[in-house]
Amino acid sequence: MLDELREKVIGFCDKGNLSEAYKLLLPDVENNDGEALALMGDLYYYGSENDFPANFQKAFEYYTTSAIVGNHYGSYMLACCYANGEGIEQSDIKAFENYKIAAELGNIAAKIELGLCYINGIGTTANEEEGLNWMHSAADDGHAQAQFNLGVLYRDKQIAESALHWFRTAMNNGHIEAAVDLANCLMFDDVCGIQATEDNLREAFEVLNMAVKENECRAGYMLSLFYRTGTLVKESLNTAYELVRKSADLGFEMAKEELTHYKSGLFGYKYVQ
Repeated sequence: MLDELREKVIGFCDKGNLSEAYKLLLPDVENNDGEALALMGDLYYYGSENDFPANFQKAFEYYTTSAIVGNHYGSYMLACCYANGEGIEQSDIKAFENYKIAAELGNIAAKIELGLCYINGIGTTANEEEGLNWMHSAADDGHAQAQFNLGVLYRDKQIAESALHWFRTAMNNGHIEAAVDLANCLMFDDVCGIQATEDNLREAFEVLNMAVKENECRAGYMLSLFYRTGTLVKESLNTAYELVRKSADLGFEMAKEELTHYKSGLFGYKYVQ
């Protein structure tokens, strides 16, 4: 029944009609249902310019009640309120405490945030092992962002096999940024400690082509290196320039700088306005 209610509430929210969503939720909220309380909190947290202004204080109150009755999402959003100082005074300690409660109740997003708290010592004493355990738990639950985070953590530790595994897993789970970070590891020896063999470069070339099609801002810039240097493909400064320009148009600062080199003739490219 609650699944059906949730779908109806989401339907009203998608249409910007939060007042109707409020009316739907009210009976279950009055019965102290944890999920309904958390959804009511969402109405006030996100709000609508049309008919339901955001109110962080009210959102915090509903999330608090939802957390008290044991709802994992209510606990997670309560932690977010504390982390961001929304509806309540900012507190890393309270955020950590509520992320932990939500994570222990199985909330995947909370597992990620709790992992980051432990790894970075936010609201608690730093404990990298515990942080990795929670990040692995979220990754094993299939969460692409957790899988990507593990790739970054292992890359920075120069544990290449684990870094590549988690970047590939995240990429295959739809995380486009992971494809570019995977390519970065495969193309440059010093990124995570593996050699840029021909097989690695071929894999990098393939995943970058995919990422370019998905408009990942760094992908065109990195793929351009293959065409500028004639690595695996016929050298083509025109193709390289267009790829860099695409990255620049998507906001990647290094690509914007690279464009000036092309336009100045640094790479032998003849720029025509």
